[in-house]
Amino acid sequence: GTPTASSLGIGGTGKIGQVSHVTTNTQLTLTTSGFVDIGLQRVITPSSTSSNILIFVNLHSKFNDTGQNGAYTIKMLRDSTQVYQGGQTYEIVSETTNASGQHKDSWTFLDSPSSTSALTYKVQVSTYNNSDVIFQRNGYFQSELLVMEVLA
Repeated sequence: GTPTASSLGIGGTGKIGQVSHVTTNTQLTLTTSGFVDIGLQRVITPSSTSSNILIFVNLHSKFNDTGQNGAYTIKMLRDSTQVYQGGQTYEIVSETTNASGQHKDSWTFLDSPSSTSALTYKVQVSTYNNSDVIFQRNGYFQSELLVMEVLA
């Protein structure tokens, strides 16, 4: 017969209703504090007001402050509402390493929007203490945003 959503395990409590994913490899260099868009944004429309949105963020960065500590922080917006702000991500850079290392940092968090409207989730970044940080250096490294509806 014809498969149904329930026979495929789709739908029901605690199951994934939908997934939206985006990557960017566009280089972004920050040298002063202040939150800016990093190019990671997705729209998702929850099927129920009791659904949660599970969010995964992976960022590739490189600090350029040779001999200094480098740091940045992220912020997640749902439309214009801040739903998460992380602590600083640090790297201690020595004169000998010349800040050449790439870093992949990850965040996971759960949002409960209580909405069935289209919601735009967006990642912003800011340097800390005016660190010099490069995201997606030379376009070789990707950062990503994944949003999933978790059905209640």
